[in-house]
Amino acid sequence: MLCKYKIDNRVYSLYSLQSLKGRFSKTDLVVIDLDECLFPGFSQTILGVLIFVNICFFPYKINDWKYIPQLVKGGFFITFTKIKSWFNYNTGNRDLLDKYEMVMKGIPRVYFDSMVKYIPRLSYPFSAGAIRELAKKAPVGLVSFGLNIILEEYVKEFKKGGTPLISFYDSNIIYFKDSGFAGYQRSQLKTNKFDKKAVLERILSEFNARHPMVIGHNEDDLEMVKYAQENGGIGIGYNPKKAFVKYYDIVIKGWTWEPVYRLIKLLN
Repeated sequence: MLCKYKIDNRVYSLYSLQSLKGRFSKTDLVVIDLDECLFPGFSQTILGVLIFVNICFFPYKINDWKYIPQLVKGGFFITFTKIKSWFNYNTGNRDLLDKYEMVMKGIPRVYFDSMVKYIPRLSYPFSAGAIRELAKKAPVGLVSFGLNIILEEYVKEFKKGGTPLISFYDSNIIYFKDSGFAGYQRSQLKTNKFDKKAVLERILSEFNARHPMVIGHNEDDLEMVKYAQENGGIGIGYNPKKAFVKYYDIVIKGWTWEPVYRLIKLLN
């Protein structure tokens, strides 16, 4: 690990706590990646699993069992891509999105609407509390290659006294036709780190902000992190892979967001 300072348990930094406090004092926007950062896995995949279970055991119509074979094939594909990743053979985001579109094609919207509410509840423990602390400092939002219906659910679920803690979000947008899943809105598809950077630039402009904090974890987040650092902001890596540690100002290791929560309390 390249970080010089141990700020707290499982929190490491290139800068001293005093220096970080100075940077944090200027923070006027917080952007958080969703999958494998706020959420322990790929949220759209888990949504697919929940829909599969729903169709298998609690179908709204018996005829909906016809979707089981395509969901099973999708499960095999995800397993195969996971095994490949262990040997550093990663599947591109565009290929993953194309496959998801094929696997979920035609599935009635009612299954998405009934299962999506569980996704925020499966987020890392302490994540809502950490976001609550961050929201005291600046507007907090989510940027993801995931599904818009999932991020919309985070806005509904993460609240303080009835007020949403999530001020903005940006993701890939899906649409339904004849009440069934039809696919992604291709004209607005986001698949790489430069797409995320463009989203960050737009959001900064909308909020008239200049010094963002970015919480990410992998290569897809690095352009946002770099942009934040160039503008006096902070890049936090939550469980980043070894190859990406060097790009973050702060690295946090753990299986809950308690270290993030404690860090923000220290910086505040």
